[in-house]
Amino acid sequence: MTVSRIRNGVILLSVGVVLLLNNLDYVDWSVWVSILSLWPVLLIAIGIEKIFAKTPLSFLSYLSPVLLLLAILGPAYYYYNYEEKAAPSGKTFRWEKEMTLPVRKGYASIDFKAGRLKVDAGKDKLILANFDYWRREPLCIYNYSDKDSSVRLEIKDLDHFWRGWFKPGFMNRHEWDLFLSEKIPWDLKIENAAMSGDLNLSELILENLSIDSDASRLKIKLGDKAKNLKAKIDSDASKLELLIPKGVGLHIENRASLSSTDFEDISINHQKKIYWTSNYDSAPLKIDISLRGGISGLKVIGY
Repeated sequence: MTVSRIRNGVILLSVGVVLLLNNLDYVDWSVWVSILSLWPVLLIAIGIEKIFAKTPLSFLSYLSPVLLLLAILGPAYYYYNYEEKAAPSGKTFRWEKEMTLPVRKGYASIDFKAGRLKVDAGKDKLILANFDYWRREPLCIYNYSDKDSSVRLEIKDLDHFWRGWFKPGFMNRHEWDLFLSEKIPWDLKIENAAMSGDLNLSELILENLSIDSDASRLKIKLGDKAKNLKAKIDSDASKLELLIPKGVGLHIENRASLSSTDFEDISINHQKKIYWTSNYDSAPLKIDISLRGGISGLKVIGY
């Protein structure tokens, strides 16, 4: 058996073990940020194979799969065993904007690298945000347009996570809580590398939602405040839970590589890659969802 064959087998086996631990909730999906940060180990492993293969020291080439095994399973083991009491104290930052000007539409863009993200509706302010961060506080930008009375909010994560990924309790410390005004229509865009997301968007007048994420666990509660909500979710190696209000017309176009689907308290028709409720055409309120990427599990719950 060749070293390259063992190496490829170790990669598949290790990735499968970590994904299984993710699905069973033993290890947070954010572990993939730590694993992917170790990608140079792959080059080192292949280099060892090339140097020592077909030489009197060929036995050293078997260090290649061992290194890869440690690089993939090591962070997973660490995340599973870290102690909450060892979590270092983090820094906090608060950002808020009042509704001082007439606003007809809001556009919010959130670039979040890793950790836990919570989004909910707020009452009095345009936005209220509380951030836990490692080194650098997030970049928060506010722009108001007199032309169409719209606001654009941009929040960008500037932390250098390689300094904190392997600190025990880090993921508990890097948490963002955002509250957007429930009084105006919103287009919301979220990009992230790895996160645990709790997005309660049910009280927002949400017209468009775009999520681009990797190795994440997302719980998204949608509402019926907008006449037609259009959502695009592009996610890889993730678990997605959608809460949908009963009575709205739901249409899901699935172009993701789903490994499992589960529908609770909602009646769904299914044909090829399309899921829809029987009342979709006649419902006054509609939700259209487009799924992309390699979502490992989809759960839809009616409420």
